[in-house]
Amino acid sequence: HPVAIRPNTGYRLTGRLGSDKATTVQIQFGRENKTVALDSATGWVSFDHRFTTQDNEQSLGSITLMIRDAAPVWLDGLSLTEAAGGPELLWEADVNRPARGAYNQIDCFMLDEVVRSAERHGIYLMLCLITRDLYMGDLKTVDSDAYRTAVRDAQNLLRYAVARWGYSTHVAAWEYFNEIDPGLPTVPFYADMAGYLDELDPYRHLRTTSTWNPCSRDCQLPALDIAQIHHYMRPTDKDKFLDQFAVLIEKSDWLRRYAPAKPALIGEFGLADDKWGLSPYLNQDPDCIHFETSLWAAAFAGGSGTTLFWWWDQLDRQKVYPHYRPLADYLRGVSFAGMKATAATSCNPFLGVLGYQSDSAAYLWIYDRSATWSSRIIEKKTPATITDAHLSILDLSAGNYSVEWWDTRSGRILQQTEVNNPREIPIPPFSSDIACKFRMK
Repeated sequence: HPVAIRPNTGYRLTGRLGSDKATTVQIQFGRENKTVALDSATGWVSFDHRFTTQDNEQSLGSITLMIRDAAPVWLDGLSLTEAAGGPELLWEADVNRPARGAYNQIDCFMLDEVVRSAERHGIYLMLCLITRDLYMGDLKTVDSDAYRTAVRDAQNLLRYAVARWGYSTHVAAWEYFNEIDPGLPTVPFYADMAGYLDELDPYRHLRTTSTWNPCSRDCQLPALDIAQIHHYMRPTDKDKFLDQFAVLIEKSDWLRRYAPAKPALIGEFGLADDKWGLSPYLNQDPDCIHFETSLWAAAFAGGSGTTLFWWWDQLDRQKVYPHYRPLADYLRGVSFAGMKATAATSCNPFLGVLGYQSDSAAYLWIYDRSATWSSRIIEKKTPATITDAHLSILDLSAGNYSVEWWDTRSGRILQQTEVNNPREIPIPPFSSDIACKFRMK
């Protein structure tokens, strides 16, 4: 980013260069140029260049270093200050600066803007705060000075985050780490963070973390309010790579087994290659079939929200945002609180049913098990139209019920009917998936 400087002011650019071969390095910055000769015999060569800015200069611009030959060159101690003295302007160029305890104000300003944008657009954020690789090495032994220092540094960071962004109701949760090692003894760390935030955070934002493999221990910790896992569908998973329905049901069941009474999320999800990179199949899915169906499956399989996708640069280009609206419209005014997983089934063995029900209501998503993303994208199959199927909902009180059938593509109500036999409900013709609301009148 441009470094702010004062017009008509003297400056001093210093540093040192080293190489094990004879070469020259040309340093360009703004209108200034300097050449430094290097060879293995001289070792480190210091440079000290002074210049004066012009009347209209307010930023330094880029500093470029060009090597004459293909020789390795090392740079150390790059510094820019006013010639008369003053603060270091290139502190970010110091590779030996403390890795913890300094907060980049430009990064913080960018996060200010993210929070403001979330407030304008009705988005709620789970802010991941602590850089995993700066802490993992110090969290190996609980009763060590390194562990205690890591706790103190993390608490200082949280104090800053609460002071700067904790005001916003659109910060839904603090996430400590992104995919930390689940084998580390982090239980005391999370307990210390929770106790500190209890005293510090007046709005009691939720707290969570994530690990690079599922961690049932973290799901059950009282110090963590949200349970979450990350999962990517990869070719090495074989059948589980091909069927998003089965994967999301399995992962949701895992979350509910270890966190039955907590908010639970699949915090990262998507198609990946075997090296965890972007799957080539994403470009072959212009209609975002895997994305759309996964939203509905995750919402009805036991999670506390839709699955959260990772590949946002690609998904942004594919304009996935409208896929949220039909599900949002369906869920408006609906609460699953106090409900249980549905006991509904279909007479058609190729249909799956997910959702929740009480004694007098059911909210269900019915899907064609064969309409997986892989059958439609890899095998190029078009889902068949399902006809003459019926739905049976057990454990409902006797009475008359209103039924709304929803188109999951458009978010519109396809059909409204009334029934008094919840064990024999005709399903309108559909392909791929359909949703319904079943409520006692």
